[in-house]
Amino acid sequence: MEEQGFEAMLEQQAQTLRSLLGAHPLIHLGGGHDHILPLLKALDETPVCVLNVDAHLDTRMDPEPHSGNPFRQFEINSKFPLQLHQVGIHPYANALSTQTKLSRGEMQILWRRECDDAAHVQSFLLRLETSLPANARVVFSLDCDALMASDVEAVSAPNHDGLSLSFVRHLAAAYRDLCARRGQPPIWGIYEYNPLYDSVSSRGARAIAGLMYDMVF
Repeated sequence: MEEQGFEAMLEQQAQTLRSLLGAHPLIHLGGGHDHILPLLKALDETPVCVLNVDAHLDTRMDPEPHSGNPFRQFEINSKFPLQLHQVGIHPYANALSTQTKLSRGEMQILWRRECDDAAHVQSFLLRLETSLPANARVVFSLDCDALMASDVEAVSAPNHDGLSLSFVRHLAAAYRDLCARRGQPPIWGIYEYNPLYDSVSSRGARAIAGLMYDMVF
């Protein structure tokens, strides 16, 4: 009964998000990263590409849906093979099984240590763009545990070697430019922030709000 309830909730959220998709940018705020699942389902009328900024691949092999496996959960039943481009991943924070090839789609990884090389990042983004089907929708997904803990510690897994806010702004600007070239409004997802873990000054919330401002304006 709980699983049926969960599936019904996912479909209801997907329908709501589908009704919001249009000519304007969309920012989807979630709790766990499993909240990206209804957003991807809402887009599943054309090929979907995800640019995921994260410390974890979130491609666990578990059959039940949770915050550690939304991308495998989506691509199992998606209408088109998923293109998944992962940025900021820590090799020591991901089991080898999570690096297993997707059943139908493709996953590319830009490891955390590679993010310090601007030319490497640019090459990664170029490969993403040139591999896109003409009608693909591209989603920018930010799992907040990708960020340096000194900026955002209000997550379940604070990151001692995370990405800087300036790096994520640069990546977000590159994504927005990509959407402009393709004539599509940006679709943003921001996940895993937990206000219960934030500082008295709400440092994490302020950092994320600043990123959101830069995404839209």
